Amino acid sequence: MRGTISKHVVAALNAAGAKEVYFISGSPMIVNPCVYGIDMSSKEEMVAYKRTEKEIASLIGADHVIYPKVEDLQSLYKDFGKVCDACFSGDYPTKLGEQIFSNIANEKQDRMLNKMKFSAFAVPSIIEE
Repeated sequence: MRGTISKHVVAALNAAGAKEVYFISGSPMIVNPCVYGIDMSSKEEMVAYKRTEKEIASLIGADHVIYPKVEDLQSLYKDFGKVCDACFSGDYPTKLGEQIFSNIANEKQDRMLNKMKFSAFAVPSIIEE
C-alpha cells in the first residue's frame, strides 16, 4: 500500500475508534524506484525515503510501523541466486547511473504538466438547463 493511501486508511481506522494502529508491511521499505518496468514514484516522493519507521508512523498517523529487513528478504531467496531487490536496497543489477533517475523524473514531470494543460480546457455542457 502506498504511503499516500496508508495515511487515509490509518485515519479511517482511528475515526472508527481504533485504540492503536499498527501498520505492518509485507515488504521492506521501498526507498528506490524500479526502472525495470514498474512505474513508481521518484525517490523523493516515497514515504520511506530517508525516513525511519518512527517518522513514517508519525507521517501516516499510525502508532507503530513495522517493516521486515532487506536482509531477511534476501535470506528467503538465497537458494535462487541473485534476485533483484533494488527498490529496497538500491543495488541495481545493471549498475544504472543517477542519470536514468533524472531522466525518469523529468519524463514524469513532463507527463504531469501535459495532463494539467489538458485538464485546463473547459468541456462544454451538453445538458440543457
